[in-house]
Parts: sequence; C-alpha cells; structure tokens
Amino acid sequence: MQGIHSSTVYDTFEETIKELEKIRLDAESRSIKYTLDEALRFTLQNNPAINAAYKSVQSKQWSAISDKRLWWPTIMGAGPFGDMTTIPTYPTLGQRFTSRKGKTRGSGMNMMASTPQLGPYGTVNNPIDNNSYAAVDSFNPALIARWTFFDLARGQKINASTEAAKAEELLFNMTVRNTVLDLHMKYYDLFAKRNLLLSLEEDYKANLMHLTTLQNSQSANSLQKENAVAQAKATLYIQLDELIQAYSDFIKSAAGAAKVMGLPIGQLMQPSDSFSMKPMDPWRMTIDETIEHALQHREEIKLAKTISKSQNHLATSLIYSYLPKISIIGYGSYSNENGILDFSQGTEKDFGAYRSGWEGNVGLMVSWMLDGTLAAKSKSLRYAAMQQQQKAKDTENLAAEQISSTYANYLTAKLSLKTAKQAYTNALNARTTTQQITTSTATDYSSSAQGVSSAAKKYAGAIFKYNAALSMLYRFSAIWPSGVSEELNSVVNILKAE
Repeated sequence: MQGIHSSTVYDTFEETIKELEKIRLDAESRSIKYTLDEALRFTLQNNPAINAAYKSVQSKQWSAISDKRLWWPTIMGAGPFGDMTTIPTYPTLGQRFTSRKGKTRGSGMNMMASTPQLGPYGTVNNPIDNNSYAAVDSFNPALIARWTFFDLARGQKINASTEAAKAEELLFNMTVRNTVLDLHMKYYDLFAKRNLLLSLEEDYKANLMHLTTLQNSQSANSLQKENAVAQAKATLYIQLDELIQAYSDFIKSAAGAAKVMGLPIGQLMQPSDSFSMKPMDPWRMTIDETIEHALQHREEIKLAKTISKSQNHLATSLIYSYLPKISIIGYGSYSNENGILDFSQGTEKDFGAYRSGWEGNVGLMVSWMLDGTLAAKSKSLRYAAMQQQQKAKDTENLAAEQISSTYANYLTAKLSLKTAKQAYTNALNARTTTQQITTSTATDYSSSAQGVSSAAKKYAGAIFKYNAALSMLYRFSAIWPSGVSEELNSVVNILKAE
C-alpha cells in the first residue's frame, strides 16, 4: 500500500494522514506476503487444529492395533500359582515366615504296645500341642502362558475399533476441508479489503489534489470559492472516516488469516503483490450432479454411518461376551527354598533344610461370565447406532440444502461480478470527466467522488462473493480444490514421520 502525503493542506487531514501512515508501516513490518497457494501450503503444515486432528487419528489407529493384538498369546512372569493376586502365593525372591500354634485331640492310644501309649493325636482329655514354624529363603520363579483361541466377542471388538479409527480419519478430512474453506474466505476477503483500501487512498489523493487546486485558484466570487472548498473538505472528512475504518478492517482480517495459517503470534498475513483476483474456473457440474457427489462423499454423512457400524460391533461384542472363552494355558515354576521348613518349635534354630524342584501343567481352560448389565449396555449401543443412522439422513438433507443455496449464490454472484466491474469502470470515467469539465460545481466533484467510493466497495464485495461461493461449493460437495489433495498427502507423510 502506498502512503498518502500532502504538502499544502494543514488541516486535520495532514495529521490524520500521518497517523494512518504509522499504522500502515507497523502493519507492514509485521506482515508476510503469500500467494494463495503458498498460504494454503503453509496452513496445511502449520495449522494447530489440523496437526491435533491427525494426532487423534494416530491415537485411534494404535488403539485399533492394540485390539488386534488381543489375538496374541500372553506370557507373564509371577510367583507360584502364576498370579500375584492369588492368595496364598510366594514371592519370586525373598523370605517366607510361617508360625502356627494349635492342639490336636482324638483317640490316639496305641493299644498294640506293651504299655498303652499316647498316639500322635492325643486324646480328648489329653490333647497335644501342634505348633510349627518356618523361616526360609526362597527363590520361586514362574511363567504362565495363555492363548485364547475361541472368543467371539474379540472379533467384534476389533471391528469396532477399526471403524472408530476410520471415523477419526473422516474427522481429520473434515477439519482440513473446513480450514481450507476458512483460509480461502479470509484470503479473498483480505484481498478485497486491500483493493478497497488502495482504491480509497487513490480516491482520497485525487480529492485532496482537487481541494488544493480550489484553495490556490483565483476566483472573482469569494463566496462561491469558500462554498466549494467547504464541500471538498466535507467530502474529504467522509473519505477519511472510510479510510480509517478500511485500515482497521484490513488489519483485523490480516490477523484472522494469520491465525488460520498458524503464523507466529503477532505476525500478520497479506496477499502477495503478484496475486491477482481472477475469477476461479466456472463450476462444471450441474446442481443434480453436485448433490449426488456430495451424498456419496461428504465426510459428515460417512462419519455418522461409520460410528453407527462401530457401535453395532460393540453391541454384538457385549452379547458374545455371554459365550464361553476357550484358552490353552501352560504354567511352569521352579522352587528353591533353604531354611527351617515347617519344623516344630522345639527344633534347634541352627537346624536347616533344603528343597527344590520343578512344577508345571498345560491344558485347556474354559471361562464363562454371566453379567446382566451387558445385555442392557448392548441395547443402549444399538439405539446409539440407530441415532447415528438418523443423523446421517439428516446430514444428507443438510448437504442438499447447502448445495442448492450455494449453487444459486454462485450463479447470482457471477452476474453481480460483471455488473459491479462495469459500474466501477463507469464511476471512474465519470469522475475523470467531471474533473475535466471546467463548469463542474463542487457538488459535481463531491458526487463523482462518492460514486467512485461506493462503486469500489461494491466491486470488492462482488469479487469476494463470487470466489467465496465457489469455495463453498468445493467444500459442500466434498471436492478438493486444485492442488489441495496432493499437498495434503505430502503433509500427512510428514505428520506420520513425527
């Protein structure tokens, strides 16, 4: 953007112009210029929402991989009995202490002896003590291996997580499409506002020169000259207000575009000087063809159907959980103990014992569970799946409505663009003619200047509406604009490697 300078007018105009110049220089010092293709490439690589969406895809993919590995056998190291949660159990490496106290009663008389003797169990009236203790150092490693080869619920759970991963990919595509549309809209809006700003600046400079000419002119009618100068200043005040608002709108749009692109905080984005707002290629599909394509490819529709599939698989998985699971299980352990092993309390403390050995088993294990809540949860998921199916139908209706209205906007915007361009050209010609006619009054100058300003706004708005309508047609029909698909594939490869 070119700055505005005046060396002859020292009214409020000069002071305001200097302030606007400062704003312009500050904005330019923080701005980076991009063509639309460059901005799109940068956005796909740096937009935080796109990056976050792909990380979610990777999370769901690994969750599906985790479920697929339910087919793998499991091997676990533990103490004896194979499970540290089982009581009793021994530590793999450590010490074990046991102390028991009790008495034993029974008919323990040994009648075969020459003298009746008390047996090991004592008598009812004469019980004997039965106390023992153990204090051993133990080393008891063990392994347990299990492979469940019959589990119908497992397959449905894998299918559910696979569909959930597909749904996340669809959400990622939706995020990209929305971001691309947002970027296009902001870029076109920013370009239109920049053009409007440049047009207002040029118009303002032309009227400023006209005011300077009036002030320096020699007129026999001083009252007429004062009236003309006053009207010219009034026009300039109006244009200054428009110019200030245009600067504010442009900087806000530049900040919004920078946010979508993922530029560093504080930086602004500006359209490249080499970029020209050319009408995009016309839409080559009929409205019926566009709607049909959308119904087959819109991610929102496919997402609802995919979630429905996932929930149905989960519901089936819960019902299958009532069926038994059959596994091959093997267990092996080694025991090495050294110390006092279950001797009576009268045993000497230095009396030691040692024992070691192997233990193992292998065979089939059948497990079965009866849980009344599973059927209710399964029913809940069935209804949730039905809800997603209805949501898919509702989204189909929404897609048809969006395309119908956007297609109509595209056709009218195409006509408005031609009309607005011609009106702007006529307004410029009218202003030039007014300035060349010596008999033109101040009112004529003011009217022609305001006519150019109004036509410039309408032309800028027409450019934005036309390209915005085309961008929305691409979004709502689920068709990638030219070059986006290839660039997205490159970005996905980069994100995979991270």
